Amino acid sequence: MVRARAWKAAAALTALAVVAVACGDDDDEATSETTAEASEASNEEFCELARELDAQEDFPSLEQLEQYGELAPEEIQEEAQVVVAEFTKATEAGDIFAAFEAPGVEEAFETIEPFEAEECGIEHEEEGEEEEEPDPSVTSLDPAAARVDVTATDYAFELTPPAAGRTSFVMTNEGAERHVMLLFRLSEGSTIEEALSSEGEEGIEEEWESDTATTGEEAVLTADLAPGEYGMICYIPTAEGKAHFELGMQTEFTIQ
Repeated sequence: MVRARAWKAAAALTALAVVAVACGDDDDEATSETTAEASEASNEEFCELARELDAQEDFPSLEQLEQYGELAPEEIQEEAQVVVAEFTKATEAGDIFAAFEAPGVEEAFETIEPFEAEECGIEHEEEGEEEEEPDPSVTSLDPAAARVDVTATDYAFELTPPAAGRTSFVMTNEGAERHVMLLFRLSEGSTIEEALSSEGEEGIEEEWESDTATTGEEAVLTADLAPGEYGMICYIPTAEGKAHFELGMQTEFTIQ
């Protein structure tokens, strides 16, 4: 779904919605029951936050991140602090994607995520669904392909539409925020507005996605383009949760 991609990083952030488990052992039998009850109450509070994060489309707020760090159980406290620190830093910088690239975050999620499914009943992926890996043939420059230079700013794409055939779009990010190219071929008679309003469920025949690029970096998208109507958007959200394409970073063009 195209519009759903605007929040795909937020979906990954539901790893913050990890489960709460009992925190430690108590050798004092006289206080074990009280400790267990307190732990259960604390765990339920933690799971409530987990479900809240899982249900919302926006990125966690700074307040939610702080609350997450406070409620994280002892067993995952170390990993939780890594995630909270990096996502807080990225949120304050207005580049939430940077958090996923920070050292230790991926490893922290690998420890955190199993708790969520077991204790809070929150699944990150549908049963049988495999994580989609980037296709290197799409995200790499093909020297034999026609080259189209794309300028990305906050918030617009500038490019000259190519002719049909194998094409490498090379995006240079001249904006202050991170950007990505999501290119899709529209169904006959469809518009980019219709495709986005249906969250990509209707009006799209094919789609290709580049890597993201921060200020001054380049990203590449290579595809075999048939004649037709195409759309290109940046789905990355701002720090306030507004997708860049909603702020104007979308373009529709014809390929002959």
